[in-house]
Amino acid sequence: MPFISLNVADFTNSATKAASTASSYRGKNAALSRVRLLLIKNDSRVVGFFSASNGAQTVTQRFIPSEHDMSEGTSEVLLDGAKLRSIVSSYKTLAGETKVKLSWESEFGASKGLISASRSRLKIDTDDPATYPSPLKMADSAVEFFLPVEHLQTAVKSARHAVGQNHAITALNGICMTVKDGSLTITSADGHRVYNSRIDVNSSASISAILPSAIIDLVLSLPVASLGEEARLRVDDCAVEFTVGATLIRSALVDGKYPDIKPFLSSPTNWLTTLEKSDLVAALNRLQASVNTRLPAVLLSVDIENCSLNLQTMDSGKVVGEDSIPIDNPNPCEQTLSFNIHYLLDAFASSLTSKTRIGVDKEKGFLVLESDNKQSHSIVMPMRV
Repeated sequence: MPFISLNVADFTNSATKAASTASSYRGKNAALSRVRLLLIKNDSRVVGFFSASNGAQTVTQRFIPSEHDMSEGTSEVLLDGAKLRSIVSSYKTLAGETKVKLSWESEFGASKGLISASRSRLKIDTDDPATYPSPLKMADSAVEFFLPVEHLQTAVKSARHAVGQNHAITALNGICMTVKDGSLTITSADGHRVYNSRIDVNSSASISAILPSAIIDLVLSLPVASLGEEARLRVDDCAVEFTVGATLIRSALVDGKYPDIKPFLSSPTNWLTTLEKSDLVAALNRLQASVNTRLPAVLLSVDIENCSLNLQTMDSGKVVGEDSIPIDNPNPCEQTLSFNIHYLLDAFASSLTSKTRIGVDKEKGFLVLESDNKQSHSIVMPMRV
């Protein structure tokens, strides 16, 4: 009976992502509810891989078994994803050096696999790996570059709030990633708000791709073993791949062309002031208690004489909440501005620096937020009240 053995810490770290992906699959292809375990022997070394796919995204985790029975070539088996996830979860309570042994019979079927650790012996269903779909391939011409994992995750997390949800324009249901002139630009938009940030990368390539929203959580879950650890990104016309340490994530791209947001970013802006974003976020959080749930608007106005930014919430034409924050050197703004309070909170939370410059578009009246390092911009469209 084929088997592998590894300590429980390596087992849980290696199998968790694949088991979660497989167990969450709700499609009609039964094979995709399974985790693929692949073992490859190269010379005297055996390398193992736990992988799973939902049809569009694939997660693969590499590991080195401490024991095995392989003599040559490869060996593979499909494991029930939901059962494996439950076993992995239950084994996290064991001491990290406890040995886990995973074995399976050559004949696939119900309860044909066995996972044991300490006094525990748990059976698991297996399937023929020949039924598993071929994984998504990357072209040899794929653009490759590297950047710190922390920078990648910060950019993706900051852009998340403005990604479209079931938008009629398919491209807006994803994040646009553009590499050009040594910069990586991340953009999201949903028709009510826009987010754009820039990261310097060591690449002379030029490519643009739309990442589906389903990959966001996977990217944010990439492990960071040490500060400054780099992620390898590969992008071609059909797919994107992220590799950090022993973890690889691959995803199909969203078809279509992303709308041009440059007119929003280059439009003339009346810059009002630069403020501490934590001050405004705190004031907005306080006002949430008084906001109208059907029309969650907050009114902003600049008080030049008292050097303050005043905020109000209204209900049926009456003021029901007021707050203000001090600001330095404000520029005049004759109009009272009205915005969705939740969109404002998301926009300020996504700013990459503690100080944020705010302004109003001179032509269309939307709010513009610029981080102190000028590497991130958010736009929030006005509300009519």
